Amino acid sequence: MKKILALLMLMAASAAFAAEKHFIGHSWDLLKVNTDDLVRNLAELEKLPLDGISISLSVKSDDGKRRNYTRNVLSDGVWTKESYAEEIQNIRKISSGKLKHNFVLTNFAPEKRLDWTDDAAWEKAAGNAAVLAWIVKEGGARGIMVDPEDYPKTNQFYLQPGDPSYAETTALARKRGAQIMKAMASENPDIVILCFGFLRGTFKKFADMKAEAEKKGFSYGNLWIQFYNGILDELPPGARIVDATEAGYVCSAAYSDFYHLAFSINRMARELIAPENHEKFLRQCQVGFGLYIDMYITPESHEWSHPATDGSRMKTLFNDFSQAMTCADEYCWIYGERYGWIKWDCQEKVLRGSPPHMKIRPETWEEMLPGLTKNLRFIAEGETAYRDAYENLVKTGKLVNRIANPECSPGKKANAEGGAQDWTSENLPPGWVFWRKNPNEGSFGLDTTTGMGDSFSVKASGVDEGCFIHSIDVKPGEIYACEAFKKGGENSRMKIRWMHDKKWLITYKYDVPIPFCGEPDEQGWQRAFGFVQVPPEANRLHLLIGTGLKPEETVRFDNPGIYLITPEDLP
Repeated sequence: MKKILALLMLMAASAAFAAEKHFIGHSWDLLKVNTDDLVRNLAELEKLPLDGISISLSVKSDDGKRRNYTRNVLSDGVWTKESYAEEIQNIRKISSGKLKHNFVLTNFAPEKRLDWTDDAAWEKAAGNAAVLAWIVKEGGARGIMVDPEDYPKTNQFYLQPGDPSYAETTALARKRGAQIMKAMASENPDIVILCFGFLRGTFKKFADMKAEAEKKGFSYGNLWIQFYNGILDELPPGARIVDATEAGYVCSAAYSDFYHLAFSINRMARELIAPENHEKFLRQCQVGFGLYIDMYITPESHEWSHPATDGSRMKTLFNDFSQAMTCADEYCWIYGERYGWIKWDCQEKVLRGSPPHMKIRPETWEEMLPGLTKNLRFIAEGETAYRDAYENLVKTGKLVNRIANPECSPGKKANAEGGAQDWTSENLPPGWVFWRKNPNEGSFGLDTTTGMGDSFSVKASGVDEGCFIHSIDVKPGEIYACEAFKKGGENSRMKIRWMHDKKWLITYKYDVPIPFCGEPDEQGWQRAFGFVQVPPEANRLHLLIGTGLKPEETVRFDNPGIYLITPEDLP
């Protein structure tokens, strides 16, 4: 019950960010190319099932070649707007077509530790951050992508010997965070800041952190959270923060991990946020996830791997990425190391160029994970892709109905499996069952006078709370198209309900209503149609066609359908 309540709270908290969902590409090959390379290869990049990519800025060296990547606003030399004129032109080209959600990358761990008391050093860092925000705005990118990992091991955000007291240094960290954010907001008040983990998956109270710092020494004095609070202090109303945590790498849909992690960030981690920033945190901070694609090709014996589902690593990827997108407010970023997104026209540079530890193989991710493009499109586009797949199955004659006797034929062999004691198949065509709350209310049965294209249907008269039921075995993550047709019954409705090992899942969380809507056809038949995804806890789907009748009303139902839809069904 606690788990269910937590997930319900997460769903309510996420309602404010209801929006389209987007996959952002970030990988070793993207880290090795500059904006000139991106522009030349833009046609291939736009074929990917991504809505944006990470962009690394660079400035030209004295010989006119782009060699100097600028990825660290805290410790780079002084940035000037004039140095990035060509970069802005390229970013505009990259962002002018399909890739509308591009993020300019920066690290937030300086090469040399900045003294928290050094006003000049932090003024330079703030100036660089302002130029970065300006580049994003002028180039038409969506925002900045912040990698906070301490690659140079400078321990900027941990109390160190020579720092003031823990209390003084945390106050300084908050001041510097505010200084950086204020500078960015001055140039781009609507900026989106996507970070690989603002809250770092560490959901300890400030008091606990302080106690650890005092008891265990300097390395435990976490200053990052106060730096983040400073960013929130100066976050303007039009800006957004996306806490797209790298902890998503190891999450598994099979255990509802993405739900739990999103809840932790949304609720538990709020204990780390200063009370005066709570409202801003709830209104302007989103949840997202990093997804590590190598986990689905690495041998399953390896620590950094996800096991196959029903013999398929791709099915595991689909389930994990689907749940991540469901739990994310808007963005998930996909990180890959071993392979590239495309075959670059500068392939030699990508495969063997610096940094030398980033060794990329010549194959693409699609070549190594066949079907990846369709799977990612299926997840990101949601119902649009489901409908394309459904219509393609109809067009090619490959649509398979999992209901054995949708035509209500009295002579067809079909069994209704998995029924409860209060379900009955009396007076019904094979494969059909009926339930009603009051066993003495109204009537139901096979109708041999009216049907869609024939003379058979099922009908009910005067039954308020009752429904015809079809059920099938399913697997978590699967997508189904569900439909039925009715004639009459103003308040009749259809819904999908789930079961796990013959036990109902709590209805108010899992039920999926699918209304009868649209104009009836010439014979008066009206359709209910929609798509559902099997939740992690379910292994049986029930299609319930409810009556909702007044005493004098009669309704007829015909041609229900439950159809499995997969990414491979896309045209």
